Amino acid sequence: MNNSNNESNSIASGNASSPKKILIVDDDDMLAGIYDSVFRESGFEVLRAHDGKEAFTMLQEGKIPHIILTGIMMPRMSGFELVANMRQDAAFQSIPIAMISHRGLPEDEKKAHDMGIADFIVQHTTTPGEVVYRVKLMLGLENKFRIVFSTEQEHAKTFISFMDKQQITYCSSKNVKEMALEFEVRSEKGTFVVRLMC
Repeated sequence: MNNSNNESNSIASGNASSPKKILIVDDDDMLAGIYDSVFRESGFEVLRAHDGKEAFTMLQEGKIPHIILTGIMMPRMSGFELVANMRQDAAFQSIPIAMISHRGLPEDEKKAHDMGIADFIVQHTTTPGEVVYRVKLMLGLENKFRIVFSTEQEHAKTFISFMDKQQITYCSSKNVKEMALEFEVRSEKGTFVVRLMC
């Protein structure tokens, strides 16, 4: 890939030659490889660690990312143990962390929240593209914002039907429990484009 392509894919704010750096921590090589690919395609520089111990060693060696995406259950040191160690070192306390959960257990989500982890992502219900989007939101790189709502709420079907007609979409025909309104900030001050995501 040539330099012009690298620059066009870069997402760094203010400097196209300095992409944001993400550290992906997971012992599932296939899953980590998928995230590696989608983040690189989105302009990130990607670092990888097989478990929390390797990730913490990388931090101590000065390989400091802008954000960390970590799994939970890993050999030698879990994701929660990694976060606990980071919280004890002033040099690493400000690094934002997103946690990927294979099981999506409520107790894990509560523990993540209590530890100050910025986002808890359930792997089997979240596409890799959505993971990239959520990481970009955490870093302030995304000009789109989403409000998720239950399709089972009162008046939701009427609203979905109305939005279908406005956008010529087909969300009404999809059997899903949640949808989202996406707001994209336009260059004109105070204006947005609103889309129904299903």
